[in-house]
Parts: sequence; structure tokens; C-alpha cells
Amino acid sequence: MAYGHGDAYDYPGAAYAGAAYAGASCGACGDHGPAGCDMCCGRPLWWARLDVLLWWREGRDLPPLATTDPVTEDSTTAGILPDATILFGGGRESSDMAAGGRADIGFWMDPHECWGIGNRFFGLGVDGTKFHVDSLDNPVLAIPFFDFDADANNALLVSYPGLLSGAIDIDASSSVIGNDVYARYLLCRNPCSRLDFVTGYHFSRINDNLRISSTRTVTEVGGNIPLGTVTDVVDQFDVRNAFHGAILGLVHECDCRCWTWTALGRISIGSMHERVIIDGSTRIAVPDEDPTVTAGGLFTGEENIGEFSRSEFTAVTEVGLTLAYKWGQCTRLSVGYSFIYWNDVLRPGDQIDPRVGEDPSGNIHPRFRFNHGDFWVQGINLGLVREF
Repeated sequence: MAYGHGDAYDYPGAAYAGAAYAGASCGACGDHGPAGCDMCCGRPLWWARLDVLLWWREGRDLPPLATTDPVTEDSTTAGILPDATILFGGGRESSDMAAGGRADIGFWMDPHECWGIGNRFFGLGVDGTKFHVDSLDNPVLAIPFFDFDADANNALLVSYPGLLSGAIDIDASSSVIGNDVYARYLLCRNPCSRLDFVTGYHFSRINDNLRISSTRTVTEVGGNIPLGTVTDVVDQFDVRNAFHGAILGLVHECDCRCWTWTALGRISIGSMHERVIIDGSTRIAVPDEDPTVTAGGLFTGEENIGEFSRSEFTAVTEVGLTLAYKWGQCTRLSVGYSFIYWNDVLRPGDQIDPRVGEDPSGNIHPRFRFNHGDFWVQGINLGLVREF
């Protein structure tokens, strides 16, 4: 981290690279010496780096969760795929850029900067997705599914003129944090650059949740269901991923007088503990009667409601590139790019079983099965580096 000062011994001067430094070598290759920058930094052994993160994360893969049809469509087929129009889901829902922060603090354990230890923490702001549609927007609304009993596509009708009025709400959010406790060891350096080996402990957590709710009110006069009956159906999927592993990586830093750049490449190998919490309910309120609540919604039932967990051996890969300008003595302003990739992560959309009923093998759906995928975050970092 500390350039333009060599180590905590003499600075500056040609004698630094000569006999005065000859006994201070710690396995470096090439010549030793200051980078010759215009703003030397004396004898700093500590570093502190603060970054504002402007990052994106991988979007969510969701099944079709809301459909519509023209009012001319018969109520028995309204909202049923493949002919219905999908309002939400049916592919990857992109995520917006979210702001976050990262702090990296550490110190060199010897005055020659041969090895040091540090701690780095980052957190990314919550990425939220909200979808709302009601019968005022679309007179025909439905939530599609596959019906094993009919061996055909079907849909839960939420709104239809003369029969039902209602709304569909879908809320999703995710959060990402990570922390490293690491050590860096000098492998090689010359007057303008150094290459370090990085190892230590990495923790990261990815929490993701999805809530699907619908409300429908009977508007049909004289039908089988009393007028004004309200049915609320809720399905909720919460996913929590926690990674613990060992870091193996390299950091290369190069000093070009007023500018420095840093390249980082590393992989963390360890265990991803994955936990899924699934819940759902159906509430029916008939006028002048006490409401009844039963467990299970449309995509949740006795076969998948509950908590499920497992641990998987996996890896987290990170690459980064940072360019910094020496704004003042021991101070730099930086801009960079980071990419972090997890190759085994559970997402809530992948845990939805959009099938209902008994399949030909006698299994009742919806049912639970671990469906994993990958996950990444990437973006721009704007930072301040201070050495002291």
C-alpha cells in the first residue's frame, strides 16, 4: 500500500538503494528504492481505504407470476398460458444499481513492509423490487400455474369483470455483505512495483427474499360464493446464504510518480451454508362470519412449507483494478472496478415450484427441492486512501 517512501528507513536518496539498505532485504527481487514521487509519505506503516461502491448485482430468475387477457377472453381460460400476456416474471428481472461501502484497514508488521495484516468489510445496499397491479389497471388478472390434476396449464383468477376484483403484489429484496481478515506477504518488488501473496479468512452473506400476495373480492351477484367474500393468498420464500472460506490471491501494485494502480485476483475456497424458509397462507373472509386461515398458498403447501438447509463446497472469485492519484501527502483518490462471483447460491425464484396437484408418480406439488445457481456483483469504486 505504501509507495513513495520505501520503508520506514531512510528516505529519500540514492543511498536507500545502496549499502544502507542492503541488510534490510526480505526476499525481494530486483533493486530496492523509492519510486521517486513528488509527495513522499515519510514512514507510514498503517493504511486505511474507504470506498463508495456503485455496484450492480445479478437479477432474479422468476416464473410467470402475473398474467392478463382481454376482457373478451372467457373467464374459464383467462390468464392461462401460453396465450395470456405475462405482466411480471417469466424470465430474469434486472436489478438496479445500489450504493454501498467498503473499508480496508491494516498495518505492516515490519518496517520493511515484507508482511502485513488487515481487515476489509463491504456492504451493498438493499436491492428491492416491487410490483403492484390491480383490477383498476387491468380488469383481468391471474397467477398462472401448471395443474397436474387437469394435466394442463391453469391460473388462479384474481380479477375478472362481473366476477372478481382484486390485486397482485410482489415484493423482493436482497442484501450482500462480506468481510476479510487477511495477511499479505511480499513476493517480489522493484523500485516501482511490488507483488504480494494474500491469504486469510473470507466471510460473505447473501440474503434474498420474495413475497407473492393476491387479494380478490367476489363481485358476482347470486353466485356460489357469497358476494363480498375476500380471499388473501400469500406465498413467501426467504433464502440465506453464508460462505466461510480461505483466501488465496495475488495483489500487484505499481507506482508511476503521481499515479498508482493496483490489480487484485483471488479465490476463496470453503463452505456455503444455504438455508431456505418457506411459508404461505390462505385467508378467506365471508361477510358476517369469522375469517378462516389455512396454511399454504398457491405455490406453498404441506410438501414445501418449512425450513431446509444444507452446506456445499464452493468458491468465491474476485478480480479488481484500481487507479489512484496522489492528491496530497499520504493521501490518494482512487477509482476502480470490482467483480465478485459466487458459483453456488440459492435464490428464492429458483425455489418456487409452479406446479400444483399430484404428479403421475404420486408426488404432491408444490414440493421443495434445492435448486442452486450462481450470483455476482460488479461495479465502480470511488475511494480515498490514507497512509499514516
